[in-house]
Amino acid sequence: MIERGVIEASRGVEPGSTQGLGAQALLAVLNALKAVGFKDPASHQSDLGQNETISTLPEGAIRFPDVTIQGMSGKELGQLADSIEGLNVGDWARDIIQRAPESPARETKILGLAALDARTMGLPANYPTTEQIWDMANNYGSKVSPEAMVRLAAEVAKGKVRVEIGKPLVGIMNPMTDSGGVQDVLYLARYEGGLWLGARYADPDDPWYPDCQFVVSPRK
Repeated sequence: MIERGVIEASRGVEPGSTQGLGAQALLAVLNALKAVGFKDPASHQSDLGQNETISTLPEGAIRFPDVTIQGMSGKELGQLADSIEGLNVGDWARDIIQRAPESPARETKILGLAALDARTMGLPANYPTTEQIWDMANNYGSKVSPEAMVRLAAEVAKGKVRVEIGKPLVGIMNPMTDSGGVQDVLYLARYEGGLWLGARYADPDDPWYPDCQFVVSPRK
């Protein structure tokens, strides 16, 4: 076995140490380690810089189940929202959903989602503005699409994601212009009357309640 070979080659020295090994024995140890997927720190750091991004979600962030995005058109997205049992769709939410642009590629992809409140992001909790929140959220993940919020709504309706009364989930997304000319973003909120997908204006200087949770797609 690989493990036995490493131990026997290192006999007489401290476990994990290469002190006292000859050149051939040291080479044998390194080759054995590489065979089980070991990378030396310098090599690993180099690979990280080229191929990987470490997710930097802070303590207190909430991870949600992954959702499948299909690049739906606005019409398809409206139909999907209406088909979710237990979800009420507000008029303004329906308005901007139907205006959502269709993805040119129409490719299916798996998207991770997470939520953070202002304090978790490192912002003061006393009514931070849209501009402050969106800028800070960029440190923790990418913006989400209208389809991602509708897919998240389906997970909430199934009971897989919890939304508490008074703690809405707000999509960190590019604001969309509704039929009244207002820049809106989508949110999910639970009221005594049930679960709602709504839309809320998001001008740069608009303040947000401290208990809002903001949804991003964490970078991987």
